[in-house]
Amino acid sequence: MTAFMMGYVYYCARRYGMGRDQAFSWRTLGTTFLAAFPALLTPAIIIGGMTFGWFTPTEAAIASLRLGDRARHLSLSHADAEAVLQGLDGHDRDDAPACC
Repeated sequence: MTAFMMGYVYYCARRYGMGRDQAFSWRTLGTTFLAAFPALLTPAIIIGGMTFGWFTPTEAAIASLRLGDRARHLSLSHADAEAVLQGLDGHDRDDAPACC
């Protein structure tokens, strides 16, 4: 299945004239892999944890979410909450109805 998907992407790229956006670099590949490693580890944590009896499916979901949060260092304390809310709905929050 993976080989088929790779072939399809290659076919579409050739058909629609999509070129490379940057040259290949082992350093870039390594850096990107290290950044993506926690996300790649998530299925192993979920399936492995349930297989070995370390946790239930619900606990596995929580464990993977916690890993993702720690890996991405998501925190709204570093962002302007008003700008985030405005970006979500595309409108200024001052003209929102006061229903809640």
